[in-house]
Amino acid sequence: MTEKEYILCLDVIQGLKDRFISRGWITVSDDNVHSALVLDDKVEESMHNYQWDLMRGHGGPSVNTRGDGLFEYVRNNEDVEPFVIYRERYGNHPSYVELSEEFRLFCGIHERYKAEDEREFITIDENGNEDVVAYIKGIQVRIKVKLLRSYLAARKINLLVFIDIMRYSERTFSELEIVPVQNKIVSDENIIYNYSSLIEFFSDGNKSGGWVMGKCILRYNMDDFNVDQYPYFHDETYEEFIIGYDMNGDERSYTCEEKQLSNYFQKRGDAPLTVTPVYFRKTVLDKYYKDPSRYQVDDGCIYSEGVWTLRVDNDQRDYAVVILGDLGRLPHEEQLYWKGYNIAPPHDAGLSKTAYDRWFNGRFCNPDFPDLKFKYQFRLFNEKWGKKYAWPLFLPLATGDEHRFKALHCLTQSQNPSDFEEQILSMTKILVDSLIEVELVKGIDETNGDVQARLKELNVSDKNKVKGGISKFELYLMSIGMDLHESISFLRNLQELRSSTTAHRKSRSKKNSCEDYFQMESKTQQEVLEDIFCKGIEIIEALKGSLLDKE
Repeated sequence: MTEKEYILCLDVIQGLKDRFISRGWITVSDDNVHSALVLDDKVEESMHNYQWDLMRGHGGPSVNTRGDGLFEYVRNNEDVEPFVIYRERYGNHPSYVELSEEFRLFCGIHERYKAEDEREFITIDENGNEDVVAYIKGIQVRIKVKLLRSYLAARKINLLVFIDIMRYSERTFSELEIVPVQNKIVSDENIIYNYSSLIEFFSDGNKSGGWVMGKCILRYNMDDFNVDQYPYFHDETYEEFIIGYDMNGDERSYTCEEKQLSNYFQKRGDAPLTVTPVYFRKTVLDKYYKDPSRYQVDDGCIYSEGVWTLRVDNDQRDYAVVILGDLGRLPHEEQLYWKGYNIAPPHDAGLSKTAYDRWFNGRFCNPDFPDLKFKYQFRLFNEKWGKKYAWPLFLPLATGDEHRFKALHCLTQSQNPSDFEEQILSMTKILVDSLIEVELVKGIDETNGDVQARLKELNVSDKNKVKGGISKFELYLMSIGMDLHESISFLRNLQELRSSTTAHRKSRSKKNSCEDYFQMESKTQQEVLEDIFCKGIEIIEALKGSLLDKE
């Protein structure tokens, strides 16, 4: 922008014409910008006067008094309503602005503090996704136009945006090739402004200037508000899912909208039952495993924290199964995601015994698949151990590692190196790194012959010099007369597998003994990890049977 254009305020005038809208956002407050709401019956009067209808700080509730001593509380003492509320402070405290509370409440907007002079305003949709729809920095306020237009249409009210700005130059009007004008008023249906050249009272070497005062109006449009979509983030759309085959052998799909499905009390034509099982490739769960801060895959259920829950049969290797009617309770975004993994029911497929008993027989039962069974038994075991011995065998994971237990799972496909390594790392942290070594050392009996022999093999003189949680655990077990040689071997190989897969650079030629132990050349990563979960269960069951279940 040239200096001449700057003094002529061409960018400000263009802003008025554009109603201060840029890339889907509208500025409703800034150093030289203010705004207010106006009803239809005041629009014509307002748009015939370039001056502001509402000054900053005005328009709040007040009391009108009368000469007879009576008074009246009035919510708004102006013909227009404040939209951005200017709050003036005194002393060392800066002034600040607030966004209309009615607008925020109507649109379901939540405020998020970012700094003393900066705030974001967000909406949260039915799937928990956040969308920044407004922000305040200093006294600048910008809002997404689409949301604002919906609000204006719902209220049948219009938005006025005011501007008042002066600019100066060290060059004369003649040098800028500007012919000074006074009170040049320009107006059309949606804008009105007064441009004047500033020709007196200069300081700091300024010799010319320009001044624009005016307003524009953003009129409501009833097409901007759809009552069926209120609140705006709600989407009542239902996808169709493959539920089987028709008599021609073609895949049959049906909507997941519950009110269109049959149930045990009402038949709706040839509509399938609400409880019809729908099959998915088990890789559908990977999205939720990978984001434990937002989702949790548990035994028989997926949780989107505070947003939605979904019953799922995840107690088998190859498929995840969901009831058709339950899919209709998912946000549409999630329905689309699940649809991408939907498959026709395989010939030999069925529900797991766990899901069938829970869903159709109303029975309580424990999971059978290795990852779910391990997590269930691990939690119960550690809690029971803590109650009996006043210390947990396995320490709770540190805050930065809590997600590892939450996202612990078997692989959803035969080979997945990155996920395999993550699960190995997690299992090692849970079963090896979390052993409470201080308490184990206290329980080592150095008078025990087996303990003495093992200390000699470890080339240490006493228990306090033993290194590594596994060795301390081994000596503790010897001290209480338990021989869990296979379990100790498993833990050592698990630790070595962690080191060879996640802690060190992989070697093409070097073969680790743990690879033979876990039969990694003949088994898939999926099978190896399932075996690891099973061996973890064996340790828990052995300790539980020998120590916790005894009176």
